[in-house]
Order: sequence, then structure tokens, then C-alpha cells
Amino acid sequence: MSTTVLPIGKPIIAPWSYNGHIFSILSAGKQDYLPWLNSNFLTLELTQGMTRDDKVILFKYISCPFISDQKINRKSIKHWHSDTVKFFKECINLNYYIYLFVDQFYVSCYHNYKKEHIPHDPMIFGYDDSKRVFFMADFMVAKDNFTRYQTTEVPYDEIEQAYLNLPSEWDHNNGITLFQYCDDVEEAFNKELVKVELNDYLNSRFSFEFYHSIMHSTYGKSVNNKYGLDIYNSIISSINSL
Repeated sequence: MSTTVLPIGKPIIAPWSYNGHIFSILSAGKQDYLPWLNSNFLTLELTQGMTRDDKVILFKYISCPFISDQKINRKSIKHWHSDTVKFFKECINLNYYIYLFVDQFYVSCYHNYKKEHIPHDPMIFGYDDSKRVFFMADFMVAKDNFTRYQTTEVPYDEIEQAYLNLPSEWDHNNGITLFQYCDDVEEAFNKELVKVELNDYLNSRFSFEFYHSIMHSTYGKSVNNKYGLDIYNSIISSINSL
């Protein structure tokens, strides 16, 4: 029996699961990531069309230099690893955090357990063979009935069923993404990038055009994005339509 738990801490910000995962890893690391944070989190993005008519407001940044990532698609995982639990444990043993989409219906810590099939994107950061559980981080209902980003233990079989039974159209990763902390990176405050971001904010645009091709390949061309000051027009329009 073995136990492996990768370090995580309290994220400095966690507006969405993905941000919470990134910053929970960074907060447990030894490097100063605040100069990078202050240089990269000025761009606001409103995205519509990822799921039905939902509108989502995000902080937009391209990548985090302190974390390397690699994707493994579902087809490859199924072909090379018949035992999903064993494969996830092997990834953790190699110091990889596992970011994936699951069906909440199969996971007992979610509010929708055995009620409704809804996808969500937790991060697995450890396991304990003696308890047969994975250690997982995500937004879940706390004891005070408020939903918060937190950690919990989830039985092996629940994670396996929640991953394997997720419909392919809900799996925006098309598999899993492996995060690994990089402990040899120095990132200074980027004054020139801040100038670009502030100018983009005032002009309601996002200068890094290649990002749009990534969004379209992931969610389809039905996704519409708005940036900066133009977001507030959409908010006002949504309020007026109520």
C-alpha cells in the first residue's frame, strides 16, 4: 500500500476551477509568481456559447511559465492503459497533477451526485491505496452550504466511473491534461505587456489572435468573445432583457 500527495496550497484567486488549480499549485511552490500575476491578469473576457446560451466572464491569459502541461487524449489512454485508476496513480507518481472533466452524477462529493448528469473539471493531486481514494480539488458545497474551492477524498471507483462515462461532447480536454510545477523559472514584471493589456481593455480587444483558433477548435465556432469595456454593454443588455 502506498500514498502519494503532491503539494497544493490555498489559491490567491479562484474564480473558476481551472484558475483555482493553477494557483493552488503556485501557492505551494517556492518561487515568487506575483510579478507574473500582476503582468497577466488585466484582460477580462466575456465568452458566450461554450454551453448553450451561458455567458462567462474570465481573466484571460495565455499560459503560466511556472507550470508545464501536456495533453493525453482519450483514445491514447484507452489504447495504452486499460486500468484508468492505475494510470492516474502512475501519473501522480511522476509528479503530475491531473486536470480532467468528469460527470458529477458519479461523484459523491458533488451536489449533483445521483441527481443530474453535469460535467465539471476537478484536479487530482494524490492518492491513498489504504483508503482507495484520490485526493481531488474543485468547487464543492462546504459544510455551511456555500460552494467553495476546496479539497476532498474521492473513492477510486467514483473517479473512474465519472471519467469513463462522461459523454465525449462534454470532455473539452478530450482526455486529461497533466500539470507539473517548474521550480527553475524566473518571471519579472512585464511593463510592456501591461501597456498592451490596458490598451486592449480600453479598445475592447484581445491582441493575441491565435488564441481564438484554440477556442474555436475546442468549443466550435459558435463561441463569441468580447473584451474590456465592451463587456459592460453585454452585462447591461442581459440585465435589461430580464
